[in-house]
Amino acid sequence: AFRFRSRQQGIELWGAKSGPGGGGFEYGLGVVNGSGSSNDDNSQKDFYASASYKFGGMGVLGPTTTLTALPSTEGYIDNSIRVGVFGYVGRTGAVPLTEIRHNRVGVKFDAWIDRLNVFGAYVHGRDRVLANPALQSVPSNAYFVEANVMALPWVMGILRYDQAIGPHDFLRVKRVVPGVALMLRANIILSAEAQLFPGEGKNLYNGSDADSGGAVRLMFLF
Repeated sequence: AFRFRSRQQGIELWGAKSGPGGGGFEYGLGVVNGSGSSNDDNSQKDFYASASYKFGGMGVLGPTTTLTALPSTEGYIDNSIRVGVFGYVGRTGAVPLTEIRHNRVGVKFDAWIDRLNVFGAYVHGRDRVLANPALQSVPSNAYFVEANVMALPWVMGILRYDQAIGPHDFLRVKRVVPGVALMLRANIILSAEAQLFPGEGKNLYNGSDADSGGAVRLMFLF
């Protein structure tokens, strides 16, 4: 019942400090209503925390030295690597009999090497369904790795691989997502991507099979 992508209302304490030669430390501590985008259906709050450190590159709070001028080309290059950890503890459900208690812990990284940006994350989860004695401890693992390369200042190539692993009849997905984004003008982006499911074991969380496909999108930004 829990997904990181669900929007929630809450409050966060955030802090950061740039390192002596760039990069630096960041942290966040938060409390949210625990019900995602739905109405708040219980009196319990969810808690999360994250911390990361960036080695090299621009300081997390901005340049560590005074800049006399901004670079006119390749301003996106920030040779660095950032590593971090995060965790989330919460519950969903209105009453104890429908309550699902869940926790997530994970690690993440984000590396820039000239025009190449490689980043990813690993998440381990455990859910406890109080109404079902057979689901008192349901583990899951998921990770993704993505590489973006600025082939030209207005052309970005994208390649992503992700996998989610849980009980065999519940969650077992492997996916490859190639794509390209073209900035045709300052406010117009044309992008295309495919969603490919290689091999066996393409069951989604609801028991259905995943289908490969693709999409093209044209965005006007105002």
